[in-house]
Amino acid sequence: GVGGCAQGQFQPLAAHAEAVHELTSRAAAFLRKRAAIEEEYARKLLKLAEAESKKIADSVLGVPLKTVKVFDVMVQDTRRQAVQAESLAGRLVSQVAKPLSNLKKKLKASRVVVVADTAAERKRMEDIGSQMMKERDRYHEACRLAFTDMSTYRKSASDPNVKPSASMKQGDRMKKSKDAARKQEMEYRDALARFNDVQRRFWVDTLPFALEQMQLLEEERINETDSIYDKYLDLVAEARDSLTVHHEAVAAVHT
Repeated sequence: GVGGCAQGQFQPLAAHAEAVHELTSRAAAFLRKRAAIEEEYARKLLKLAEAESKKIADSVLGVPLKTVKVFDVMVQDTRRQAVQAESLAGRLVSQVAKPLSNLKKKLKASRVVVVADTAAERKRMEDIGSQMMKERDRYHEACRLAFTDMSTYRKSASDPNVKPSASMKQGDRMKKSKDAARKQEMEYRDALARFNDVQRRFWVDTLPFALEQMQLLEEERINETDSIYDKYLDLVAEARDSLTVHHEAVAAVHT
C-alpha cells in the first residue's frame, strides 16, 4: 500500500542523507587541509622570493642585463605565486569549505527533526498497538471466564442434587462475568478503533509527509552543493589562469 511504499523509500533515503552528510564533512575538512598546505606553500615561496630579491641588487656587476632581468622576473613571479596561493587558500575556506560545513549543519539539523518526529510517531503507534493487544487479551480472558461460569450454571441448574440457592448464586456469578465480558469487549473495540486511526494517520499522513520533507532536503542539498562546487571550480580556474599569465610574462622576458 501507500504506507508500505513510503516506508520502503524513507529508510534508504535517510541512510543516503546520513552518508552524504558524512562525505560533505570530509570534503570540507579536505579543503581546509588543502588551504593550510596552500598557506604554508605561500609562506615558503614568499620567504624564498624576498631572500633572493635582496641579493639581486648586489650581484649584477659583470652579469649580462638580460640574465639579471630574467632572474628578477622569476623571483617576482614566485612572489606572485605566493600571493596567489595565499589568496586561493583563504577563498577555499571562506567560499567553499565553510559554506559546505554550514550546509551540512543546516540540513542535518532539519533531517534530525524529521527523523525524530517520525520515529516518535511510530513509537506512539506501536505503544497504542501494544495497549490494544492487551485489551484484546483481557477481552478473550473475560469471554473465557463468562463461558466457564455459564457452563457451570447450566450444570448446576440441571443437577437435582444442587440446592436452588447455590444454583441462583452461580447464576448471579454468570451474569456478572457476562457483564464484565461485554464491558471488556467495548474497551477492546475502543482500543482497536484508536489503534486503527493512529495507524492510518501514520501510514497515510505522517510517513509520506516525512518522505516529502526528506526529498526536499535532498533537493536543497544537491542545488546548494552544485553551487558551492561551481565556486570551487571558478576559484581553481582563476588561480590557474593567473599563473599562466605570470608564466607567459617570464617567457616573454626570456625571449
